[in-house]
Amino acid sequence: AGGLYSTDDPGYDSAVGSLAAGTELYYTAVGSLSFWNGTSWSAAAVPAGVSLRVNGNLGEETFWTASGISGDTTGLIGQAGSNGKVHEHLDLTVVGGGRTTVGAYLIQLQVGANGYGASNPFYIALNRGLSDTAFEGAVHALTSPVPEPSTWLMTFVGLGAVALVRRQRRVQQTQA
Repeated sequence: AGGLYSTDDPGYDSAVGSLAAGTELYYTAVGSLSFWNGTSWSAAAVPAGVSLRVNGNLGEETFWTASGISGDTTGLIGQAGSNGKVHEHLDLTVVGGGRTTVGAYLIQLQVGANGYGASNPFYIALNRGLSDTAFEGAVHALTSPVPEPSTWLMTFVGLGAVALVRRQRRVQQTQA
């Protein structure tokens, strides 16, 4: 597929011999649709009425919206050939009246295979009119670490300790 609001990338490709012949590879939809608003990814920023559709290779239709997932929650990606390899593509399409809005869309899914279990969830980001630099910034925001609450707590404890030591030194200097 492909076109102004569609793509058949990314493809799913496994190495020869990585799966048993005949193994079916499937996707499972996770989360909700997010939109890059120029500073962060947010479901609240998704243009009104917009969804992202993924078509599985047996005709399944999965829709991500700002409020969640509808339609088929799983779909077939493909089946390993006699050499244990899969190379398939799914069609992804942004649908709805607000789809002309410039930005980027983000979905999350897992890949699994019978007898192999499922992958960890991963993201697919689709660019809708952003410059390469702006889209790279959106993708980079996905990989930027967010400090855990315990990290913030330790930071504040450390700053408090530094402030206490400085205060004690000032008191000692004024007493001398």
